[in-house]
Amino acid sequence: MSNVYEELKAEREYQDGKWGHAFDDNNTLNDWMQYINIHGSKAAAVGNSKEEQRKQMIKVTALGIAALETFDRNGGFAPRHYDPTSKKVFYIDVGHMTNEQKWDYFNALRKELDTAQELAAWPFPTSENPPR
Repeated sequence: MSNVYEELKAEREYQDGKWGHAFDDNNTLNDWMQYINIHGSKAAAVGNSKEEQRKQMIKVTALGIAALETFDRNGGFAPRHYDPTSKKVFYIDVGHMTNEQKWDYFNALRKELDTAQELAAWPFPTSENPPR
């Protein structure tokens, strides 16, 4: 039987190697919850084997840990772009990333934007842009 804490540590090392702190530090609470929900949904998919359910739950748990590490490192989550108190400019330093990591990052952003547009959640409602 494997040690779940060792598996979580290995998954966190994989995630840090793939995305790094610069990427994580720009994630809002909404971003973290979306990542967690994606893998939670994969775990709950009908017909999944026990092995796939467990694999996805390791990812869910490791993402929760990553979110808390980011929160602690920065004293909170990155502000949401529609938060009226936010003055933060979104910037990612990709200089340390490999070309493969840059493409993964680009594709993740593109997928997130496509998903938001499909859900008719773009742009987010504000006082200047009220919901219809």
